[in-house]
Amino acid sequence: MKTILLNLCLSLPLFALAQNPVPNPGMETWTQGNPNNWLTNNVVGTAIPVTQTSDAHGGSLAAKLEVLSAFGNPFPGLLTCNAGGAGFPVSQSYGSLRYYYKANLLASDFFSGTAIFYDAASGTTGGGSGTITAANNSNVYVQAVVPITNIGGTPVTAALS
Repeated sequence: MKTILLNLCLSLPLFALAQNPVPNPGMETWTQGNPNNWLTNNVVGTAIPVTQTSDAHGGSLAAKLEVLSAFGNPFPGLLTCNAGGAGFPVSQSYGSLRYYYKANLLASDFFSGTAIFYDAASGTTGGGSGTITAANNSNVYVQAVVPITNIGGTPVTAALS
């Protein structure tokens, strides 16, 4: 089985002076094989499709996602940042999700980055999703920009996957 590799560095910049609200946005800190403040689908002893790598865009580490064979099927690496299901705090609307990637996708393979924003009542206030396909392969880091549509309300939390 061929492997898909993807290195991520996530951020949600609005303008140069804004603080990045994403916990561990550059995947710089890890505990027991997982990036801090992010959930993975790693199954210890069976399949570890999300690993740390020193091949980073900025800083010293990044996340590497692969598609492995597990349970008799392809098992793609998954990452989500939602602070235990409640989302991480935000204080404003954002116009885009920006992240850096390197990819070696095959044929019909794809990677999708998604951001969803919630108000105080857990209602959706906006979101966006973008897909990277084999046509976007790159052996150097490239910035992806995913537009976010704001549908109203004041966001107080966000989740990324």
